[in-house]
Amino acid sequence: MRIFAPNGLARAAVRFKPASFAGTFVALMMSALIVAACGILLETGARASVPAQRYAKAPVVVAADQSVRVVADSIDGPEETVYPLPDTARVDVGLAAKAARAPGAEAAVPDFTFPVRQGDGALAGHGWGSHAFTGTALSAGAAPRAGEVVLDAAAARTAKADIGDTVALETAAGRTDFRMSGLAKAGEGDTAVAGAAADGSATAWFADAEAPALAGHPGKADAIALLAAGGADTGALAAAVEKSLAGSGAQVHTGDGRGEAEERGLAYAKETLLGLGSQFGGIATLVAVFTAAGTVALSVGRRTREFALATSRRRHPAADPPRGRRGGAARRAARRAGRVSARDRAGALVVRAAEGPRGHPAGGRSARLLDPAARRRRHRTARGARLRLDGRAQAREDQAGAGAHRSLG
Repeated sequence: MRIFAPNGLARAAVRFKPASFAGTFVALMMSALIVAACGILLETGARASVPAQRYAKAPVVVAADQSVRVVADSIDGPEETVYPLPDTARVDVGLAAKAARAPGAEAAVPDFTFPVRQGDGALAGHGWGSHAFTGTALSAGAAPRAGEVVLDAAAARTAKADIGDTVALETAAGRTDFRMSGLAKAGEGDTAVAGAAADGSATAWFADAEAPALAGHPGKADAIALLAAGGADTGALAAAVEKSLAGSGAQVHTGDGRGEAEERGLAYAKETLLGLGSQFGGIATLVAVFTAAGTVALSVGRRTREFALATSRRRHPAADPPRGRRGGAARRAARRAGRVSARDRAGALVVRAAEGPRGHPAGGRSARLLDPAARRRRHRTARGARLRLDGRAQAREDQAGAGAHRSLG
């Protein structure tokens, strides 16, 4: 249909009104960028996850719920609100025995991570049982028992101690002397960033029996790492452990969920991203919509005449100049007719300038210009001449147009 034919207004806007076009384009582009950025921020908060580092070799991890749920009555009924806990929630050490009895489980190891002070230096303290999934191995000596500690090379060098020496360490239980029973090389799981560790530059391992008390939480563990037996499926093992721990309130994690149990600040980060993305995104979207609408309306309002002309041409197609070879012939004929008419008008002006009223010579012209009667006669004569010239010019134009149409036909 002709109504959908291109009229060149967009090209004309770029060519003749570049400032208006650039302003509208920039406003739309910035609005799209702001809305997209807020959407990405919201999507990141909803799907944020942290890959497991310390528990990378433990396919299933049991941890406590790291949030508190508050149920309040409202008009629509009970409404539950979830708040992340400011501190780490821990699980009972006794759950490790129940989880170890699940089908497909080879071992269940309680994990402890806590800060330790040695003079002016800081160490990361762990239970020795965690070496089963962190990759830590003894390089000299023996595993620690009650009252003993195993240090890595950095901690032993700082303490200037060797195997069999006594080392004074400060924990949540106070300052205590420990006998150094061995020297170990920290594995990848122990060198990873731990939640309660100071800086991870030096590490100390204690007996699992006294690690909860040294951490300041007797009978509690940060998490329980389960090692699968040969050929056991991770999903089946997680389902079996969840069934074994039903009613305890503990949560079973696999995959990237293990990283959430390891990194306690993830819940706070997700809540912050969701709040920023939803609130700022809503405001930014409204501002972007109104800004873009105002800019487009201003650009359109400054081109009212162009749109009106385009509308009139759609309503009266005959007003559009012909196109193609026929259109070229018609336009050339119209230009020839226009040149003839212009020559006639120019000649009439010369004749009127050279002659006086009713064809009298120009002599005594100043006197005739001062005579009112002569001036009236001159005006009537000029008006009649103009009418005659216009009639002849119109006739020539009609004749030229008819000839052009006959040639096109």
